[in-house]
Amino acid sequence: MDVIGRTISAVQTWNDINAGLNLFSHSSDGITHCEYCKQEFKDPAELQCGHIFCKSCLEEVNAKKCLKCQKDITELNSCDLGKRCV
Repeated sequence: MDVIGRTISAVQTWNDINAGLNLFSHSSDGITHCEYCKQEFKDPAELQCGHIFCKSCLEEVNAKKCLKCQKDITELNSCDLGKRCV
């Protein structure tokens, strides 16, 4: 395999690893991006199931259930990503 082929293979591997990281939303995993908008959390909110999304994302879709596990949402808890969410 030539240098270009090895470079392309390495980039594809990195992209696969990076895509896998985006499957998680919990700050305890060190993830700082919302699964819905794929951006850094803005005013993060933790649901009873433990999943975290931007509060504005949940409001935008008028979410009644978790966008990941579909459990009912009864309240949104503020979340400080520098600490464990409350």
